Amino acid sequence: MSKNSFEKIGGYDDVLEGWGGEDEDLYLRLSSIETLIEYFPHFYYEAIQHSDQERTSFYTIKDKDIQNEINLVYGQIKKIAMTNLKMQDLPLEGRIEIMRQATKARDSGQGRVSITMPRKKIPKEKKLSIKLIIDFSLD
Repeated sequence: MSKNSFEKIGGYDDVLEGWGGEDEDLYLRLSSIETLIEYFPHFYYEAIQHSDQERTSFYTIKDKDIQNEINLVYGQIKKIAMTNLKMQDLPLEGRIEIMRQATKARDSGQGRVSITMPRKKIPKEKKLSIKLIIDFSLD
């Protein structure tokens, strides 16, 4: 990935927090601008070893598995919005609301996310918004 491609998609998503989902999100957005993604063989790199306590020390949610579940729900909603609704550039406010709803759904155990997102590039006199309702389970 080139620096230009990274900047074109806005870098990493500032809304994602904790462990999991950031790489998939980056790949999704890079593929939306048809950037060639190349993979390096595993023998060129290795993960930096660190404990879960170190991994989560700066995050609100300290359980990496819970945060990963929330990030998975967030990522799926974002993927649906980007691919099915053709919303390639989700505004920060919309992404924050998606994360808020994903966290709420995970915490309540209800498995339902309901988000209303305004559409960009629509004349102001036409107030079109999309309500997205997703039912899910984390088994």
